[in-house]
Amino acid sequence: KRALEAFGYSGGDIEPLIKTWKRLVHPEDWPYVSEELNKHFEGESPYLEVKYRFRSKSGELKWMLIHGKVVERDVDGGPVRITGTSRDVTDQVQAEEALRASEQRFRDLARLLPEPVYELDAAGVITFANEAATQLFGYSQEDFEKGLLSSDVIAPVDKESALEKMEQILSGKRLDGVELQVL
Repeated sequence: KRALEAFGYSGGDIEPLIKTWKRLVHPEDWPYVSEELNKHFEGESPYLEVKYRFRSKSGELKWMLIHGKVVERDVDGGPVRITGTSRDVTDQVQAEEALRASEQRFRDLARLLPEPVYELDAAGVITFANEAATQLFGYSQEDFEKGLLSSDVIAPVDKESALEKMEQILSGKRLDGVELQVL
């Protein structure tokens, strides 16, 4: 009840809680929310954790994250009392969506570049390669997506030097004019 009040609803606006909740959850999210709730109520999951869109009294859509647990059951095992928390995670969801969109723009632009562009993680695994890189290295996009090690595409004669340069780059040092042979 207090969670609904935090979104602008007063005690008089709130019918029996589950009816109010169903009415305010975004219709596209209700099947998922309902399924997760039922799984928890039936004992299939030890706790409830659900993120969904929720309409505030002003009509604005917010993202809500709830954690809950049935703490009391009746003689038949049905839920009697559930405790939990609810939190407005709208800002977090919007930030995640903006980051995904930014990453997608980067990948779209990098794919179009005629120069090889690839990304390595700290372990030296190539996590992204554009088409020019796949052509240069001779590996498919699927090969890169499986976690191809950068050391697999560098000629043995250059491996030690390349790995040393990668460590320098990872430590923040900028390198210009690096030339390597690729397999």
